[in-house]
Amino acid sequence: MRVTGSKGGKMINSLYSLKEKYKNSNKYIWNINRDSIVEFLWLAFSKVNIQGFVTDEEYIDEVYMNRPIVNLKQIKQDDNAIIFVSENVLKETINSLPKEKIVYLRNALELSDELKQRKVIIYGIGNGAERLCKKLEKKSIEPLLYCVTKRNDILKYKGRDVIEVSELNKYEDCAVLISAINRKYRREMRRELEGFKGDVYLELNYILDPPMAREVNFMQHIDLAIKKRKKIYIYGQRGGLSQLIEEVLCIYNVKVNGYVNETADEEFGIQSIYELAYDGVDDKLVIINEDLPERYSNTAYVRNTSIDIDEEIPKRFLRARENVELAGFSIEKDNYTSLQWYEMSSEYFLLNLIHDYDPMVGFTLDYKDSITGWKIYGKEKDNCVRVLVLGGSTSSEILHPENWVSKLYYKMKYAGINAVIYNGAHGDNDIVDELLRLLRDANVLKPDIVISMSGVNNLHYKDSQNQFNSKAMCFLMRGWAPNGKYCSGLYNNESLYSFWVRHIRLMKVIAEFYGSKFFGFMQPNNLTKLNKSLREKSLFEVEDDIEGARTYGEFVSDSDDYINLMHLFENKEGMYTSVCHYTDKANEILADIVWKVIRPEIESIDVTCI
Repeated sequence: MRVTGSKGGKMINSLYSLKEKYKNSNKYIWNINRDSIVEFLWLAFSKVNIQGFVTDEEYIDEVYMNRPIVNLKQIKQDDNAIIFVSENVLKETINSLPKEKIVYLRNALELSDELKQRKVIIYGIGNGAERLCKKLEKKSIEPLLYCVTKRNDILKYKGRDVIEVSELNKYEDCAVLISAINRKYRREMRRELEGFKGDVYLELNYILDPPMAREVNFMQHIDLAIKKRKKIYIYGQRGGLSQLIEEVLCIYNVKVNGYVNETADEEFGIQSIYELAYDGVDDKLVIINEDLPERYSNTAYVRNTSIDIDEEIPKRFLRARENVELAGFSIEKDNYTSLQWYEMSSEYFLLNLIHDYDPMVGFTLDYKDSITGWKIYGKEKDNCVRVLVLGGSTSSEILHPENWVSKLYYKMKYAGINAVIYNGAHGDNDIVDELLRLLRDANVLKPDIVISMSGVNNLHYKDSQNQFNSKAMCFLMRGWAPNGKYCSGLYNNESLYSFWVRHIRLMKVIAEFYGSKFFGFMQPNNLTKLNKSLREKSLFEVEDDIEGARTYGEFVSDSDDYINLMHLFENKEGMYTSVCHYTDKANEILADIVWKVIRPEIESIDVTCI
C-alpha cells in the first residue's frame, strides 16, 4: 500500500553532489554545444552552480543561461578555476587545455554530503540496497531503517527494522533513498512514494537518461526563454521532480511563473493549459513534466526482451503533449520542452513499433499494419508506382510530428497517382544499412523509384576498422564476441564524405540493376553550417560530428551523384525539433522538393491513375 497524502508531496534530489575538493572552485564548462549542454544539465540537476562557459575566442562577452562566456586565457590566469570537459571532446582540443584544470564528470561527483545531516531510510532490501549501503559506509552514514512495499514476514535487515511504505508518514523528516537496480522496481518505488512529503534521493540517470538528454532541447529553450523574456510554466503536479526543476532554475536566476495541467486545480494553484494560452503563447515556455519509463529512448526495444512497461505512463505523457499542442504551443515555435524525449511518435511510445533482431543490420522495426522493416503507404496493386524510401531517423516512423514520407504520399495521391510507398528508413541507420536493406529487399518489393535521404549518420567514424559495417551489428558483436574482439574488415582511411558518396553511387548501381530509378539526397542539416550563432552552436554542434562536418562542408556540392539539400534550412527558424530532426513545416518543404524532383519520372511510368 502506497503512502497517502496530498498533491505536491516529496522533493526529489540527486544521490550525488560535487566532491568536496571542487566545491570552492570557480566552476566552468568547456564549449557550448550538445555535449557540453548535457554536462551542464547533469551538473545543474546535481545543484552545482556553474560560473560560466569557456571557449577559445568565440562568443566572448555573450551570456548563456545567465552565465558569461569567457576565453581560455582568463581561465588559465585563475588559479581557482576548473573546467568540466565532456568525454566526447576531440583529443586535439583536450591537448590544448590546461591539464591541471580539466575535470571529467565521472570523477566530479560523490554521494551527497547532505545525507550526513539526515536520518536515512533505504527503500528496498535487495542487491541495490546492498550496493547503496557500501557507499553510505564510506561516508560513515548508517540507515535508520529499511522500507519495503510489502514486508510479509521480514522484520529486520542488517540489524535494522523493516517497515512498509505505508508507514512512512511517520518519518517525513527522513530522507528516503531509492535503492532498486531493476527499472520495474524503481518505477514501483517512485509510484508508491507519490504521497510522501519528505525528501527522496535517487540516481540522476533514473531521470536524465544520457542518450535522451542529448536529444532534448531543455536548457537550449530555457536560455531562449530568458533572452526573449518569456514566462515559464511547468505542466504537471507540484512537488517531486517539478520542485527540483524549480530549484535548479533558481540557481541560475530563472523563475518558474506557475503550474498548468489539462484542467485547473485552484487549491494547488494549477491553471488550465487552455486558459494559459488564451492571451497568446509566443511569450511563454511550457515544461512538460510527465514521466516516461526509464530508457524509453533506447531504440533497442526488441521483441522477446523484457520491457514490462505500465501502459498508463506513456499515455499520460502523450495526453500532456496533446493538450499542450492543442492549446497552441508547438515544437516549431520552441515554446515547449521536457526532460523526456518529447519528439518521439505516439506509436513508438505505446510500443506499437517493436524492433526485431536482424542479422544484416542489427535491428528492424516490425509494423503491425505493414510488413517487417517497411511501413507501407497505399495499397499494393499490380498496376501502381512503387516508391522505396531509405534513410535514418529523420525519414523514419519513430518521430513526432508526421514525416516527409507520409506527406509525399498525400501529394502523389492528390495528383491522382496510383502509388505505394515502402518506407524502410530506421533510426540510426547510415548509408551502409540503407545499401544492405536495398540489396536484400528490393528484389522482393520491385520498386520503380528508390529514394535515399541521408548524410547525417555518416558524419562520424564508427568504432570499426572498416566503415562498411552496420553500426548496430558492431554494437551487438562487441557484446557477443569474447573480450569484445571481432573482425571488422581491413582498415580504410577514406574520408567520411568520400565514403558516403561512394555508397550513394553503389546504391544507384544496385537500384538500376533491379530496374529502378535512383534519387540520392544529401539531407538538410545545420551541423555543417559555418559561423553558427551561439544558439545554433548549442543546438547543432556535436563533438563526434565536428570532423565530419568540416569534411562535408568542404566537399558537398551540387553533383550528378546526388541532390544537395544540405544548406536548405540554414538561417531559417522553426525547422528542427532537435539536432537534425525536422518540424512539421520542414517536412512539408522537404516533401514538396522530393515530389518536384521525382514527379517527371513518375509521370513517365505507364500506370493507371487513381
